[in-house]
Amino acid sequence: APPAAAASGGGEAPPPAPEAPPGHSAPPPNSTPQAYVSAYSTFYQEWKVQSQQQSQLASSLPPGTGRDEAERRAQWAEYYADQSSRCAHYYNTVVSRGSVPQQQQQQLVPILHY
Repeated sequence: APPAAAASGGGEAPPPAPEAPPGHSAPPPNSTPQAYVSAYSTFYQEWKVQSQQQSQLASSLPPGTGRDEAERRAQWAEYYADQSSRCAHYYNTVVSRGSVPQQQQQQLVPILHY
């Protein structure tokens, strides 16, 4: 099962960057907040599609390993969609506030998972 989503903190640090969906890559560290909003919005949409596809696959399979694996993939895709949404909303807030003070720009770099 995917890890439980962490409670949203009220700090200024961005949420952890989500895994990039297949065929996509994380935005470069020097990207603008608008680029992060665009990338993470796309990630969200892709992960939601993956989640729906895997859920449909799971419901079409008989109980067993194949069904369990499809359900597991659907849960992870949903988790990554949630992370993507949190990141997109965070950077959208940054964009809506206008220019970012120089000392806060370093906080805009997402945490990359290896």
